[in-house]
Amino acid sequence: MVSPQIVTTLQNKAEQVEKYIIDTEAKLAAARADLAHIRATLALFQADGDTPEYPVHMGVHRLFKRGEIWSVIHPALTDAPDGLDTRELAAVVIAAKGLDPNDKIFRASLTLSILQILRMRHKRGHVGDGGRRRGVRVWISSR
Repeated sequence: MVSPQIVTTLQNKAEQVEKYIIDTEAKLAAARADLAHIRATLALFQADGDTPEYPVHMGVHRLFKRGEIWSVIHPALTDAPDGLDTRELAAVVIAAKGLDPNDKIFRASLTLSILQILRMRHKRGHVGDGGRRRGVRVWISSR
């Protein structure tokens, strides 16, 4: 017959070992995360040609002068009787500025800037709302 003291001692020891394992696994996960960060930083500073090049994205406000986007958008809207949607206007601005049309991140940022510009111009009565086309706002020139 097993004494109750041995069972209690073994249960306490099992709990200690279980806590030790959980603590060690947490430290191991933290060490793996640290190693991943160190390797990523090392890849940034290595000068060999094997490291991938990441595109540098600039803010839209640094690429355009004040009012420059509107000066490109306004003639395009005037020439389109059915109006242009926000994506089409972004493509017009990218083409006029000679930027990379395949840069999805920049195009999305530019689209949001154009949307903000056109919302403010809509409040002033410079552009009209042409509804939606394929889920994107269509803008019509009021002048």
